[in-house]
Amino acid sequence: MMAAAGAREVTGGRTGRGRLRARHSWGRESLRPGVFLTLPIARKPPVRYAVALGATALALGLNLALLPWVGPNTFPPFLAAVMVATWFGGLAAGLVATAASTLVTWYVFLPPAFSLAIDSPATAVRLALFVSSAALIAGLGSALRRAQLRAEAAVAEARRLAELHREREAQVRTSESRFRRLLEMAPDGIIIVNSEGRIVLANTQAQTMFGYAAEELLGQPVEMLVPEHLRPAHVAHRARYDAQPRARPMGISLDLAGRRKDGSLFPVEISLSPMETEEGRLVISVIRDITDRRQAEARIRSLNEDLARRYAELEAANRELEAFSYSVSHDLRAPLRAIDGFSQALLEDCEPALDDRSKDYLRRIRAATRRMGDLIDDLLALSRVTRQEMRRERVDLSALARSVVAQLRRSEPTRSVAVHIADGLVAEGDSHLLRLVLENLLGNAWKFTAREPEARVEFGALDEGGRPVFYVRDNGVGFDMAYAHKLFGPFQRLHAMSDFPGTGIGLATVQRIVTRHGGRVWAVGEEGKGATFFFTLEEPWPKSA
Repeated sequence: MMAAAGAREVTGGRTGRGRLRARHSWGRESLRPGVFLTLPIARKPPVRYAVALGATALALGLNLALLPWVGPNTFPPFLAAVMVATWFGGLAAGLVATAASTLVTWYVFLPPAFSLAIDSPATAVRLALFVSSAALIAGLGSALRRAQLRAEAAVAEARRLAELHREREAQVRTSESRFRRLLEMAPDGIIIVNSEGRIVLANTQAQTMFGYAAEELLGQPVEMLVPEHLRPAHVAHRARYDAQPRARPMGISLDLAGRRKDGSLFPVEISLSPMETEEGRLVISVIRDITDRRQAEARIRSLNEDLARRYAELEAANRELEAFSYSVSHDLRAPLRAIDGFSQALLEDCEPALDDRSKDYLRRIRAATRRMGDLIDDLLALSRVTRQEMRRERVDLSALARSVVAQLRRSEPTRSVAVHIADGLVAEGDSHLLRLVLENLLGNAWKFTAREPEARVEFGALDEGGRPVFYVRDNGVGFDMAYAHKLFGPFQRLHAMSDFPGTGIGLATVQRIVTRHGGRVWAVGEEGKGATFFFTLEEPWPKSA
């Protein structure tokens, strides 16, 4: 039925119960001895799961390669990986690919990158849409694959019965009856037509699919099941197929449609298999209604379009937020500059007329304006840390730390601080952002050891299961562990401004940078006995160059 180009012989495959042989046919002429039909067997689980993980890895590589051109639109390659895994290994392999793709997408591409945290409802929605789309593909792909295998097994068994009939004319009725029962067991519609294009058999599924009774189909031209406007072309297709008959599998991307008795049309996939008999050539058509699949594909396209639209809206909102941040910073700086300038003018021009209290007030005003300016700068820096693009490379943290300490010594040449920096500390990450981490952590250690007569600062790393845990340790004022949860919040300070100046933004910046690198940061300390800040980057020890 509905003959078209494409070829594949349905003569191979295996089943989990072993190979099945058949030498039966439909007719009086026997097939050559040694012709066997086999049914497909399920691939072993390790192979199926390896293919699922391999497809996910290929999708990850493709996404990373295409990232500069297509941006974070990472779903299509991973959905394709789920489809390949399902088609090759079934539902379990598809779910393995779904889980692996979800974790990779979540960890690598969804903000915050290299973290399994969910920082916004939009991220959660994107993740949920991906999981639901992938699971739907896995379920539908598995069902379609199973249906195809059953249909092909039914066709193979039909050929086996036909061969048996040709060898043993005495078993014609039994073989035909068994053949018909197998056709009725097939999940898809099966229609057999003769060389004249007339229907000689239609199973119950085909009758239900097209809305005809068996007696309405038998002996009728197969074109009655084709849309009216395609019938003349279908006659020509059938003639060409009859001249060069060959097996054509399902799923070769032909846009086919069937016509029901009530005139309604529906999308179908069809596999064709020619079969020679004493009465002439017959063509077995296995027909699958793919209406549900097309609807699922339409839903997936709609979800992807909605996801792209939401992402564009999020990008626009981020751009507006960035513009707003810079606008606010400039609007705030203008009055601050005026306050600072007029305060300085009063100190310089009216100093003889001012008493000491008035001068102190003006100095405090200037100090407060400078502190406000520092807060604005730190807030903008914190915002940029979240938004700026990361460039991963091999970073020599030991060299970075020495550079930061040298800068601290130049800023306070009278300070005497014993600093120990371990050699060979390297990591994979953004060198600019990791320098900010060390500037904040080493800068805090330098600041909070200012009252120690023998100040000590150390930067090193511990090995935790093959992964480095970096740390900065000092013997400064320390802190009360009861307030450790406040350390990494913006503007959270555990010491008075009069004792140790600062804006309270540094550790919040450290946490955001470490999180973007897929790691975590924490601290332990004791009042009067110093503090140690630990951080990881969730990367194994880089190999030596």
